[in-house]
Amino acid sequence: MRLPSLSRNSAHRAAWRPGRLRRFGDDLDAPAFKAAIVASTSSSARSADGYEITFATNHLGHYLLLRLLMPRLADDANVIITTSGTHDPAEQTSFPPPRHADGWLLAYPERDSGVDHSSRVAAGRAFYAASKLANLLTARRLARLAEEEGRGWTTFAFCPGQVPGTGLVRDYPAPMRLGWWLAGTLAGAPFVARLME
Repeated sequence: MRLPSLSRNSAHRAAWRPGRLRRFGDDLDAPAFKAAIVASTSSSARSADGYEITFATNHLGHYLLLRLLMPRLADDANVIITTSGTHDPAEQTSFPPPRHADGWLLAYPERDSGVDHSSRVAAGRAFYAASKLANLLTARRLARLAEEEGRGWTTFAFCPGQVPGTGLVRDYPAPMRLGWWLAGTLAGAPFVARLME
């Protein structure tokens, strides 16, 4: 996967100084990368650094932070990266599967002639699925890197399933947010009923 230069990410650059993490003591043994949004916006919605907002939030921020933290990972670290099954056509989600994993086109989808810009919701879903595929590919690469370098890291690509009530779809229109909540509540009802027995 080709990725845009992360040197423009001013928020991370300003917050990061060499050695700053040392004040926290021991190496990191279980970092988790899990923030996400499903923005129902056009490809014109941008991060402060000019990247498409869903890709920037769901992947680029995690990727940059992981790269910055890698020197401080404990030898036996468990690295948890939240992904999603939305990228997999076999999951039969309402999200279109990604057509590619080209970081430049994901960061700048207006350059991608194959993006459906006719629906803000469809575009947002496509951007979400692609960003989560990028997270999965990062988890796979980190696992290979640990093996190549003889590190004892274990990488987990974690898909939590539908997560109503988290703000994940906060940019959806109100009827769609309600539908998301109801679907998640109903899907979770049999599990909750078993817990109550």
